[in-house]
Amino acid sequence: MVSERIERILNTSHNKEADIRGLFEGIGTHLPVIPLKILTGSKLIRGAINWVPAHFTTISQLSYKPASFNKDYQRASIPGKTMFYSCPFTHSKTFENGVFIPRITSMMEIRSLMTKVDVDGVERITFSRWDTKRDIKVFALPFLGNYKKPSDEVLYIQEQWEKNIDVKGTFTAESIELVEYLSYDISKQKSDSCGYMFTAIFIDWYLEHHPEYEGIFYPSVQTEGEGANIAFLPSVVDNREVTFVEASECWLIKRGKESKMITAFKLEEDAGNLTPKQVDIYGRLMYLTHDFPLQGLQFLN
Repeated sequence: MVSERIERILNTSHNKEADIRGLFEGIGTHLPVIPLKILTGSKLIRGAINWVPAHFTTISQLSYKPASFNKDYQRASIPGKTMFYSCPFTHSKTFENGVFIPRITSMMEIRSLMTKVDVDGVERITFSRWDTKRDIKVFALPFLGNYKKPSDEVLYIQEQWEKNIDVKGTFTAESIELVEYLSYDISKQKSDSCGYMFTAIFIDWYLEHHPEYEGIFYPSVQTEGEGANIAFLPSVVDNREVTFVEASECWLIKRGKESKMITAFKLEEDAGNLTPKQVDIYGRLMYLTHDFPLQGLQFLN
């Protein structure tokens, strides 16, 4: 059983990454993943918690993390390599036009104040919007886990899996079992970066062997499948196939289970540099404080 071999490597191997890659090589690169196309003009959102206590001043600060700074396993990247993570506009039953989903997904993914049950205060978060300039092919796993709020995109991918996996002789039993294991694994909450090791190594290995793909699409565990994430290879940004459009610095204001957000600054761009332009903060705060008192709340960054 592939799952037993995986668990044995994860629990007992002294050279986990090499043994994991060896497992993949033994099964082969012909795997039942789901091909997707991110169409030209697609909108993407990225969120970043502001550095204390400064504004972001360049577009590069809002882009992907430099590979040399990536020391941990993340959901789709390994130490020493990097990916451009973003949240697409998904179609969900809660918000029919999907406007709010990418921002909420982004806040959940970056572990913003919204995710901290016992912490109150005000947190500065900068959101940037990026657009695709050409069609970009990515792959997805079939998402066999149970999501409470699956978006239309998640349901489509599950349907494609059920429709195509029954083709006899197309894929080996081992390849199907591997993809099923990965599908359940990527849908789990992880307590630390090492928990991402297996899927992160797989994504890196699979993209190396399939240059036709330039990233992976996967559901947001934190939003129970309603939102989604795309991890692109950084080359799509370097080649200006995914480009910066605009950015704004927002204040997330949280007390208990209640939270509000205002836009505090628009970041005006000039040749890659960003200049903050303050908006009507106090007017917006006055509107909020009518039923959301701010007394005692402090900035956390």
